[in-house]
Amino acid sequence: MILPPKEVWYQYKQLLVDSEGTERLISVQADPMVFEDCFGDNLFRSPQDAAQAVEDYGHEDEAAEDQWILCAVTFDPESRYGSMINRINNITVNVDCQHCGKSCPVQVVPEQYSQWKQGIYIQDAMPQLSPDDRELLMSRTCTACWDEMFGPEDDE
Repeated sequence: MILPPKEVWYQYKQLLVDSEGTERLISVQADPMVFEDCFGDNLFRSPQDAAQAVEDYGHEDEAAEDQWILCAVTFDPESRYGSMINRINNITVNVDCQHCGKSCPVQVVPEQYSQWKQGIYIQDAMPQLSPDDRELLMSRTCTACWDEMFGPEDDE
């Protein structure tokens, strides 16, 4: 019998920790009290596609607030379990504001950060980051100092 090849997809999950300290990854916007298909509908071919979907659907604030975690979902027909979900570990980049000296942490996916450092536009490499975080990485200017220099952003 010929088995299909192993496939890797990407998806954001939300980490829940119960009262006993047990961690569980659930699909974002899922009811944690209901058993769910652990893969959901939101599987993407690349981390960039997953991040772009977060932006396209307007979930950047929710993703940041609930600390969504990018996961690699591996479907392997030769594996005993058939599939696995692994967290892609973000790294924290601490950026010191060049104006006030405040240290500001930014959570990034290492592969995306590396792409940006190699010349990919930051909005293409890390679309899941807020505009404020992207500006912080590029100009080393925190939001408070930016607003002081240029005024707050208008939503109009």
